[in-house]
Amino acid sequence: MTNVVSMEKPTKTTKIKVAIELPAETAALVNKFVVLNQHSQNSHGPMTVEKLVTMLLEDVAAAMKDNTTWQGGHIALVLSEHGYRT
Repeated sequence: MTNVVSMEKPTKTTKIKVAIELPAETAALVNKFVVLNQHSQNSHGPMTVEKLVTMLLEDVAAAMKDNTTWQGGHIALVLSEHGYRT
């Protein structure tokens, strides 16, 4: 896996493009998830890989911001199970 872009002083209007490399099996399983959820009713509309990554990173941001949303709390728990601090 490659490193994600880091920014010294992000602003509310700053947008970044994230590029990663995944093992083929991981990419296939992520694609399977996306296909399974392309037409389901959910909070972010039809699922795409881009929406999945954005949603997960937004949840990490929520955990770092104030950890008062259920999304932030849940992702913080997942990250803590991997040994990370939020």
